[in-house]
Formats: sequence, structure tokens, C-alpha cells
Amino acid sequence: MNKKRLICTVLAGSMILSTLLSGCKTSKPLVESPKEELKPVELSWYFIGGGAAKDGDLVNTEISNYLKDKINAKLTITQFDWGTYDTKVGTMIAAGEPADLVFTCGWALPFKPNAQKGAFLELDDLLSKYGTNVKKILGPSYLAGGQLDGKQYAIPVNKDSAHSKGFMFNKIMVDKYKFDLTTVKKLEDLEPMLKIIKDSEKGNIVTNMGVGVNTGSGPAVLLDFDELSGDSNVPYGLMSNNDASNTKIVNLFDTKEMKEQLKVVRKFNQAGYVRADAPTMKTDPAESQGKRFVGFAQLKPNGDKEGSSAVNQRVQVEYTKPVSSNSDINNSMYAITKNSKNPERAMMLLDLMYTDKKLVNMAVIGIEGKHYTKIDENTYAPTATPLYTSSVTWQFGNQFLDLLNKEEDPKKWETLIAFNKAAVPLNSLGFSFDSTSVATELAAIGTVSKEYQPVILTGSVDPDQYLIKYSAKLKEAGEAKVMAEMQKQYDAFLKTKKK
Repeated sequence: MNKKRLICTVLAGSMILSTLLSGCKTSKPLVESPKEELKPVELSWYFIGGGAAKDGDLVNTEISNYLKDKINAKLTITQFDWGTYDTKVGTMIAAGEPADLVFTCGWALPFKPNAQKGAFLELDDLLSKYGTNVKKILGPSYLAGGQLDGKQYAIPVNKDSAHSKGFMFNKIMVDKYKFDLTTVKKLEDLEPMLKIIKDSEKGNIVTNMGVGVNTGSGPAVLLDFDELSGDSNVPYGLMSNNDASNTKIVNLFDTKEMKEQLKVVRKFNQAGYVRADAPTMKTDPAESQGKRFVGFAQLKPNGDKEGSSAVNQRVQVEYTKPVSSNSDINNSMYAITKNSKNPERAMMLLDLMYTDKKLVNMAVIGIEGKHYTKIDENTYAPTATPLYTSSVTWQFGNQFLDLLNKEEDPKKWETLIAFNKAAVPLNSLGFSFDSTSVATELAAIGTVSKEYQPVILTGSVDPDQYLIKYSAKLKEAGEAKVMAEMQKQYDAFLKTKKK
């Protein structure tokens, strides 16, 4: 995930609630002067998802008509798919092509390097002049998620600001075999279920247990390791254990918890519960097809329902308690690129996305009467399948303005706000690791990790033997220098934080 040099305070859920409730009415135009004084402009908005959206042109036209009386702008929203977003948008920016709003985080169009090299505009003045609603709703703590060296370069989406980690099961299979998920307290508890699925679903299931090729996926997520580099191929950081007091930088693969988990994964692999090609898989298509029994994920209230479909019904089991980390705040943001011809109008649009319920829902679920029918002020019924933007609603301004599907929990937003408020803020909240002095070592460590992590984490090799080899290679690559530099910076950060 992304890492930023920022000083931020603990998110106050109660403050967020009050601002959210006050921000649910449709906003007035952002400028007091007549709209004739705003010349017509064209704005572009790029985000990541499943590729070109159904009826995208129709929705763009509807939104543009709505914006004419607001900020006199014609808007084109473009959704690129998960695999090509970085390349396409990054190339556009580098080539000098006009682009206004772009989605950014730690893993897509990475925030820090793009801000550092000038791909994103500094937003402080624009935010003060045209983003008053954004500032009011997010507050300084949340806005800090989009800062670098104290300057604003991106605006975080207002959504969940905490996470827990746990298991994501295939609900159809859970119901079919009447599995009692309350018995799942640790990784080993999956074994009886995995055996039943393997023996009973022959030919019908592609993946029994999902695993990943780095620490950002697979069973490793259950440890909720606080990766201070923001790179899952750099295994140094803090053992969270839902305990914000941990301050010693460690190598995840040297910890007792990780070694114990790897033995379990190895056992599952040898029993045939893991795909043979798991080490070479970057994504698991079986999951979206409803052909995977269990995976591991970052969770939030109703996260399983949001990610479910007719063929892929999910049910989640929380394994860790909620914590609030840097990645929870900066994992969904928008920047204005250096190539924007109308940055002022782009900020006006962003400001509307935090207060204007009608606009937000056009971007999220499409056109009322065509894609959905509004049941009441907070609920809708879909009338078209698939919906306009699928399941990436967490990428649009103020998610707490989203209408709820009639099948969703009517208290979804209240529950999420309570979840945010209950989260333990990690002491690392606000820390950003400056890797400049160890860039060469980090590159070498990343190369080593890409060789060893996939086979170790999927249980494809004996962990006892390969952890020794992995450790030796990391030391050769400069592990000691990286960990010492990270510890030095983190200690300094903690001293500053106490002042």
C-alpha cells in the first residue's frame, strides 16, 4: 500500500457521523456568480474497475446535463479494467494528454511516486477556494491521507476508515454442507471443511483454498502485518496483533506466527487443497466464478454482501479485530493531473461528489428510471443488470451518500460508522517511509522475494528449508541496512508524534 510522509491524528468516528449526516442534502451550486460567468469546459475522470461500463455513454450524458447548471462542465467518466489502468493512465499523463481526475492509491497509479515526480497537482489552494465541502466533511485527519511532505496531492474517498482481516467463504457451499462457521477460530479449523469439499465437489470446484504469491493475499493476511514500506515484497514492518504499542521493526518471515502458519499451509498443499499452479497465479478466476471454497480478505461490515453475485455468493468470518491504518485512509483517492486544463473546475466537481446525493448516485448506479427505481430517500431497486459501475462504489466521493439496494441492510452506513469508530488506531498511522537512501537494497530485496515468496506462501515447498534460503538471500540483498533505516525513521516519527 501507499506510504506518505504525513502527520495525522486518530480518526474520530463520531465527528465523521455528524458531518456525514449534515452532508446528505443536495448541495447548492458552488459559485455564487451566475453560471454564465463560468465558461463551458470538458472534464475527464478515470477510475479502475471492470472495464468499459454498460451504458457508460448514457450516464456521461446524464451527468453532464446535470452539471451544466452546477459548474457548467461536460464530464466523461472512463472505467479501465484492473490489469490495464496503471499502464493506460500512466502513459496518458507521461505523454501530456489532457486528464483531469484520476484514481490513485498504493496499488494503482501509485500515489507517492506520482506525486513526487510531479504527475499530480498540489491541491492546497484549489481545496481552500473550491473544496470547502470536502474540507468540512473529511476534516484534517482524513485529508492527511492524501498529503506528501505536508502538501495535499490527492483527496481520499469518504468510506470505511478501518479494517479487520478474516475468511471469505463460498456461501452456496457452506449452506450445501451445513458448515458451522462459528467453529472457525484459526487457520487449522478449515481442515475438516476443506477435506469434505475436496472429496465431494470433484469436477465442480476449481480452487479449494485461495492462496497468494505475496503477503498481500492468501492466508498471510490473517496476521494483519503492518508493512511500513507499502510493498508486499518487502517483508519488514510491525506485527500489529491489533496492538498499537508494537514499535520494533521485524521481518515477517522471522516471526513465530508466520512460521506456524506456513506449516499449516504446507500441510494443506500436500493434502491437495491448494492449486498446483498457485505459485504462478496472479489472480484466481475461480473466485469470481463461484468455484472457490474459501479465500482470505480484508473485511468490513457487509463486505461479503457487497462482493457477492448470483454465482459468487459470499459469507465472511472476522478473524482479527478492527484497526485503523494508513492504508485504510489512502487506499482510494483522487488526484488532479498536471495535464488538467481546468483544475479549478475539477476541484468543483470533486467538491460536489461529497455533498450532492443525486450526482453521487448517478456515478455509482446510473440513471434513475433506467438502471434503478428509487423506493425512498435512501433505498433503490435495480431495474437493469449489471448495474452501471458494478462493485466499485468505494471509489466515488462520499460513499455514505450512496443509495442502498433494497436487499442491503438499511443500517449499513450506521454500522460502518460504528466500525470505524471502534477501530484501534495503529501507532504507525501517519508514518511514511522514505526509501531514498536504501532504494538499491529495496530493489534487490524485491527481486529475491518474488522468487521465494510464491512457493513458500502457497505451501509448494518445505518452509523450514526454504525460509533458511530466503533469509540468507535477503541478508545478501541488504536487509540489515533497510531494517535499520526503517527503525531509525520510525523511532523519529514516534518522538515527533508524542510532542
